[in-house]
Amino acid sequence: MRPESEAPVTVRNMVDDFRRRLGKLDPQQVAVWRQMTPAQKVRLAFQAWAAGLNEIWTIERQRHPDATPEELAQHVLRHLQEREMPYAPNSSECRHRT
Repeated sequence: MRPESEAPVTVRNMVDDFRRRLGKLDPQQVAVWRQMTPAQKVRLAFQAWAAGLNEIWTIERQRHPDATPEELAQHVLRHLQEREMPYAPNSSECRHRT
């Protein structure tokens, strides 16, 4: 259950939080993003996600060098599920349960 002191999830809150976490943006980078087509932006987002996922596989492979491919996949999945889901209702309930 969501604590009463916690602000309700709204698009405005999500945008404000995202901007706060990003920090100050480089105007030149913003100009490049504005010139990109939607397809290019999606491709860039996918590449960033894939790079992050590859990093998680590497981390889990180092933590569990003797794991089978199936076990390693379970470790990666657990790693992804254990991350806080800040915009999900009752985000603490969305965490992986063992």
